[in-house]
Amino acid sequence: MKKNLLIVFLAIASFAFMPKINAETLDAQNQVFNAQNQVGITYSENELNEIISLVKNNKNFEAKKKITPLLKWLEEATEYHTGLYKTLVKINKAKSQSDIERDLAMKSAMLRDKTMYQLALIYLKENNKKDAIKLFVGIVKSQPRTELGFQAYQQLQECGFTYQVQLKPQDVKPIANPQ
Repeated sequence: MKKNLLIVFLAIASFAFMPKINAETLDAQNQVFNAQNQVGITYSENELNEIISLVKNNKNFEAKKKITPLLKWLEEATEYHTGLYKTLVKINKAKSQSDIERDLAMKSAMLRDKTMYQLALIYLKENNKKDAIKLFVGIVKSQPRTELGFQAYQQLQECGFTYQVQLKPQDVKPIANPQ
């Protein structure tokens, strides 16, 4: 019984500290994620999906025409949101808003890196390894622990920029059996 009361109390207490969401907030949020908003996240995601389709279908010229302005915008958007986050995080009353800017900066950066990856693939198809390597390295530095970062590093290996350590059986330590 006491446990149930504690849970109810914590739920009510956490609700009291949630930021107030009103119609204006929802409209602004909807605008950011509106597919027609050329400076919004969803529009950029849709553009990237179209580019990925073009690259898969070997329509590299068309993809490259679309990818350059998208990459430029995503680089700028990432910088803008990061700058806003760094400014707002210093203001006590702007914590919720700084969290929003941090999240938007991260989403923009993820899209930027995915776009860079597609451009690097185009460069590889054009036998332009030097420009591809620059982009792959940037992705690995930006996202060393993500799937995209691993894929970029694998591409660096495949194009001969780096190589993978080949472990010998005696170098591999068995994992202890947790019981």
